[in-house]
Amino acid sequence: MPTVIDRPIRLLTFNIQAGIGANRLHHYLTHSWRYVLPHTQSIDNLDRIGNVIHEFDVVALQEVDAGSLRSHFINQIEYLAMRGHFPYWCHQTNRKLGKIAQVSLGMLSKFPFNESRSFSLPGIIP
Repeated sequence: MPTVIDRPIRLLTFNIQAGIGANRLHHYLTHSWRYVLPHTQSIDNLDRIGNVIHEFDVVALQEVDAGSLRSHFINQIEYLAMRGHFPYWCHQTNRKLGKIAQVSLGMLSKFPFNESRSFSLPGIIP
């Protein structure tokens, strides 16, 4: 039997930049090493993101790492699902750069999925 919801569904889309935390334009240059190497603030950044997203019902995530060196080999989608109390989640890795980076998209939901399908994005990197 389908779930009946008697309130508006709260949706969020969030580009988390793999937990890097670039807050100012110059951080893209000065923090560029964080795109390939792990840093101590990334877990704190993920925890802060988890505190924001838990208020929503469905969250679409961009620039998530599925578990590589730069993310301390943590699947950030799974981590945020646990942190934000989302029982249902899925992800698609779009760019597999070996152990350096696993660039992914993800979906978190407090409702079960009926179906999940992955479509590859066009690009040079498979």
